[in-house]
Amino acid sequence: MPFMEKKEISKPLVDYDANTIEGVAIDLDGIQVIIAEGTYTSLLKHVDTRIFICKNWLDTLEHRKKRKRGSEVGDLFVEQVLSIEHKIIAGHKHLADILITKENKVIIVD
Repeated sequence: MPFMEKKEISKPLVDYDANTIEGVAIDLDGIQVIIAEGTYTSLLKHVDTRIFICKNWLDTLEHRKKRKRGSEVGDLFVEQVLSIEHKIIAGHKHLADILITKENKVIIVD
């Protein structure tokens, strides 16, 4: 079944403080646009437009501090994971249709 023929989708809902993830059903009636945000979303199939945010793991860490993401701020293990993931995700930049620079400038890729 093509994606747009589906009546609903299930998405994860993460509660960092409770350390839980649960599925939440989203009704697609009347929905014309869906934005999928996440670490590896550039690898999703059936996507019309891919956007790559050009920030490094230290920028991500600062953003997590501002959002008070539970106990992961200041956790050396989490910082190591962010560093490793950044190296992996940096290789996805070439898949993007749109780049957003660290200064929030939007670049359309030809």
